[in-house]
Order: sequence, then structure tokens, then C-alpha cells
Amino acid sequence: MRESFGDKLSQSCIPANKHDYCFFMGDLNFRMSMEMQRKDIERALLSGKLERLLTFDQLNMERYYKRSFNDFEEMRITWGPTYRFNVGSHVFDTSICF
Repeated sequence: MRESFGDKLSQSCIPANKHDYCFFMGDLNFRMSMEMQRKDIERALLSGKLERLLTFDQLNMERYYKRSFNDFEEMRITWGPTYRFNVGSHVFDTSICF
């Protein structure tokens, strides 16, 4: 049986759910699940249809199914992945994206 991140936290020596605040530092390293075809991802990115992409975001999926971070609140994402721009431009580098 796969153990969720929430289960791991509750078993730790300092359980996060026993505190008012819990800080996570660094990159949580969530990605998009690969349930979409590459061409559909590129098309959504280039046309600004981020809502469709966010339904396949692993962090959002974990929260939706209440496997982890279910009380986590994040501001609405209204921008594409900035780390994938071609150097010196605002054009997405899709050569290694997906």
C-alpha cells in the first residue's frame, strides 16, 4: 500500500498536525501528471489555458484526493512555467519540456 505524505508527517517525531503552523522550505518538486499529450500541453501553454493544465498538476491532485496538503492554500496561478523560456526571450523552450 502506498503511504501518503500526510501519513508520513503524522508518524514523524514532530507531527505537523500538532502545530498551528508548519513551514515547507524549498522545491516540493511536484510536476504535471502525464495524462495529457505533449501537443495538448504545448497548445494550452501557448494559448494561456492554464486552468486545463492545473487539473493535471500533481500537487492539486494530491490535495483534491486528500492524500496530502489538503488544507494547503495557494494563490491562483495565472502564469506559465517561467523556467522554460528560451534564453533572453519570453518564448517557451519546448525541446525538453515534456
